[in-house]
This record gives sequence, structure tokens and C-alpha cells, in this order.
Amino acid sequence: MTKHFDIVKQIPKKPETAPPFNPYKGHEYRLFLVWSNIPVLLKTGNRANLESMGVDDEELLVLSECKTLGDFADKFGVSRDTLTEWKTKPVPVEFEKIDWRAWAKQLTKNVVNYLYEGIRVDKDAARIKLWLQAVDGYVEESSVNTNLATTTLEGVRDIVTTLNKAKEQPAHEPEPAPEADERSNSDSQQ
Repeated sequence: MTKHFDIVKQIPKKPETAPPFNPYKGHEYRLFLVWSNIPVLLKTGNRANLESMGVDDEELLVLSECKTLGDFADKFGVSRDTLTEWKTKPVPVEFEKIDWRAWAKQLTKNVVNYLYEGIRVDKDAARIKLWLQAVDGYVEESSVNTNLATTTLEGVRDIVTTLNKAKEQPAHEPEPAPEADERSNSDSQQ
């Protein structure tokens, strides 16, 4: 007697993809992204320090009061575990355009002044160029004058061509002066 076994072909399951990260507190998440990009030197916990530099953006002033991750968590009512999780997740598309330079532009006038002082003392113009490139989007434009180079190369090519042609042509013997013709011309004129 033959036994019949049903063989069930197992279809591999599709790998489960994680749903896109969507922070449950969007406003706080945005603030966290901005706070994460503020230089440590500006996270003083002293609002008056930034105000003395000319910063008047309320959001930035509030963020500068948070020195640590714990300070941020307490100020905005988000758990430290949530903040740690936010740090590990890829930034969602709707938050990718947050530009850290927005807060920095407010400081440009003061930084340029300090850089100017540094330039005066240290004679280092690279400082101001770096700041303007990083914050204000300054792009140095340069151009190469190819006309001069092209003209020079064309002139050299013409000289080489002339010299090569001169080498290829056999040397010519000077033709004798037509003395007889000149005498006959002079006799006929008289």
C-alpha cells in the first residue's frame, strides 16, 4: 500500500519593512533637530548671552537654555528614552529641510565683527571667507582666461610649422643675376 503525503511548498514570507519613522510630537522633534545642531558654545543655559549677541529668535533663545539632553527633556516634556530613540532614527522627509543655518544667520553680523578683529590682528582673511561660505552661502567665483593660453599655443604651433616646412624644403642655390638682360635694357633705352 502506498502512502500519499501532501507536500506543501512553503512560500517565503516577505520581509517586514518597518513603517517610516513618524515622531509622535512633531513640534518637539523639530526643536530637537535644531537643538542638536546648535554648537555647544551657544548652549550656555544663559539666555542673556545670546541676547547680547543680537539674537532675538525666541525659539533659539529657549533652546540655548538647554545645556544637556536631560535639560531638553525636562523643558519640553519628552522622555530621555524618546530623545535617545530620535537620535538613532533617520530624519523623516518632512523634517529634512530644517536648516541649521537659520539660527546662525542672526549671528553673522557679530561673528563678522569678531572675525574682522581677528583679521586686523592676525591678518587672516580666510576666517571671514569660511563663515560667509558656511552660513550665507557665499560661493567664490573664479575664471580662467583661456584666450591668452590658446593664442600662445597657436603662435607656438605656427612657429613650429614654419620651422618644419623650412627643414622639408631643399636649400635653393641663388639664381645668377641677369646682367646680360640689364645691359641690353640699358642699351635700348639710350
